[in-house]
Amino acid sequence: MQIKQILKETPIADEDKHSVIFNLTNKNPDLVSRSFLFYGDPGVGKTYLAENIIKQTKKEIIYMGCRKKGCDSFKEVLEEIDNEKEQLIYLDDVNYLFEKELYGVISEDRKDFLTLLEIIKDSHNKMLILTLNDIYDLDEQMLDRIEIKIKFNLPDEKDKCSYLKKKYKILSNSQVSHIAKNSVGYNYRDLPEMIKLAYRLGKASMTISNIKKAMRMFKPTKFYGFDYCHISDISLKDIIGKQRQKTIVERAISMHNKPSNGIKKTNLMIFSGPPGTGKTFMVNAMAGELGFPLISMGTNELHSPGKIRSVIEFAERYKNCIVFLDEADKLLGNHRFEEDSFMIGEFQRLLEEAQGIEALFILGVNELCRFGNSFIDRFQVVGFDLPTIDERKEYIISKAKDSDSLGKKVDINLVARKTEGMTYRDLERTWNELMFTFMESDQPSVNQVLPKPYTIFG
Repeated sequence: MQIKQILKETPIADEDKHSVIFNLTNKNPDLVSRSFLFYGDPGVGKTYLAENIIKQTKKEIIYMGCRKKGCDSFKEVLEEIDNEKEQLIYLDDVNYLFEKELYGVISEDRKDFLTLLEIIKDSHNKMLILTLNDIYDLDEQMLDRIEIKIKFNLPDEKDKCSYLKKKYKILSNSQVSHIAKNSVGYNYRDLPEMIKLAYRLGKASMTISNIKKAMRMFKPTKFYGFDYCHISDISLKDIIGKQRQKTIVERAISMHNKPSNGIKKTNLMIFSGPPGTGKTFMVNAMAGELGFPLISMGTNELHSPGKIRSVIEFAERYKNCIVFLDEADKLLGNHRFEEDSFMIGEFQRLLEEAQGIEALFILGVNELCRFGNSFIDRFQVVGFDLPTIDERKEYIISKAKDSDSLGKKVDINLVARKTEGMTYRDLERTWNELMFTFMESDQPSVNQVLPKPYTIFG
């Protein structure tokens, strides 16, 4: 297959495609670039493009990587270089090729790698291709010596349609369209695995119902380490009370389903309120109403600027999903009366650099006061208060309906009055305690379980 055809299906920017073709076909040694870095998530075609370039070159190949036999060190690569020969040096997954010590790459490997980059720069008969997942695994001096740096994105809907039609004749056009639209975050390795799963579920047949079932079961590589839900089975009908919050959310959903002229779509939202007041449940309901995959992550998963960057890049690229960062104030917020944290500055910078967030990006926040006005101003803020007496009563009624005969023994009005100041989580625990008390006692009393009314400060 010709490089031009391969590039048509490669998830990189058009200017990068032109750059690759120009530098491979131009014969003027003083005006072409000779070092290429292909970087991006696993399974997006970096190695595929590199190996097809190699197949079509007449240069001698020097290989170092984990996929097949080749050089074992950068020093060995340097020894293989012959000034008189046309050579292409291919370093696959270069970040894994450095020997590491406690505080980073050992100095000898780094020195040899920089020497290699200088040789390529000064040699008209040499070419270098490097692949790696995260560009920030290389330091500034290394990156400065690499001439062309090309980012490989996860395939978009158009890329996936083209790939699926070519590879899987068993799929109908409607099945291809469904997979391409709903396989948010899938790479080119994930797609075949999900399709194989659907084929197994269908007992050697392919139906849309089995494809949907497989997509609910399958977790894309991109989301390992995150909480991923392909389709939520919760809707706004399952939300107790919260009429003001539901109205705001319904408008956001409406704008995503049917964008209106003159009304800007809401993509950045903050759900703010004490723990246990329904923020996460509302996010799940939004995902269910929209039919979008939900990617939830907490502060433990996003412990570095690099991780935050990858999340924002994902939210920037994909429109048919919800990205939910829970307890964002712990990661990004300030302690009271302190200067802005480094992480919030990095987060704001990345938001400014983003071309436009396509996903519905929601931050769950317990203490909104830990953010400054300049940060909050970017988001639509939805406040979540402790449940009112009517909401507590409605919640208890719903629990009583699910508790058979035991629920009928509960004085719902008394419980609603005596649980003032409780969150929904507190109510859940209190209800469970009530049910145990009713099961274990001949003459149960609600007052045995219910605390004295909470006193709310501040």
